[in-house]
Amino acid sequence: MTVKDYSEARPIVSELEAVERILRFAQLTCCPLHICHVSSRKVLKRIKQAKGEGVNVSVETCPHYLLFSLDEFAEIGYLAKCAPPLRERQEVEDLWDGLMAGEIDLISSDHSPSLPQMKTGKTIFEVWGGIAGCQNTLAVMLTEGYHKRKMPLTQIVQLLSTEPAKRFGLYPQKGTIQVGAEASFTLIDLNESYTLDASDLYYRHPISPYVGQRFRGKVKHTICQGKHVYQDH
Repeated sequence: MTVKDYSEARPIVSELEAVERILRFAQLTCCPLHICHVSSRKVLKRIKQAKGEGVNVSVETCPHYLLFSLDEFAEIGYLAKCAPPLRERQEVEDLWDGLMAGEIDLISSDHSPSLPQMKTGKTIFEVWGGIAGCQNTLAVMLTEGYHKRKMPLTQIVQLLSTEPAKRFGLYPQKGTIQVGAEASFTLIDLNESYTLDASDLYYRHPISPYVGQRFRGKVKHTICQGKHVYQDH
């Protein structure tokens, strides 16, 4: 069985069906709703319609859906298994169009680490489905968004910091730099390029489909609640 078999077993229509069902529940109950892991702009269009109908719904996607396609899935193999699965390249580009148009509220890593042995098996259906990606979320947005597609840095900040803080009740302590907020921010060299090596990962189990990827834009310093917690090299 191939990665394409896995992807075809979880088509976009199944994602649409699940979203349709939960949107109806939210509409009936007036319950705030957050939809995660969207892999297709077709799903975004339905969520946009629901917002127009007054449903209190927000939506996110993940960096792996904005970088990898089914072609890369075939090359990388089991390390790139996730759910929903990675889609065709056109779906990736369409998702970027939706992101640039403001149809996505926030980006999350969906960080899902595992033991290395859980990423091995006889078939794609047997292995752990999840990607360790929190360390590379910003790298994908800078490389694919800012540099490749001219996405404004202000929009990236909104997607990664401000909107998540607002949606989940953490604003204004988090998600902004202002008097009274946490002094948490990062300093970046926007033009420094690097190829991610497994030795660069800070995870307990340094396995990731991002290893070997070339990124542009590197974190040099991180300040967390006023404390200097990271310095490159």
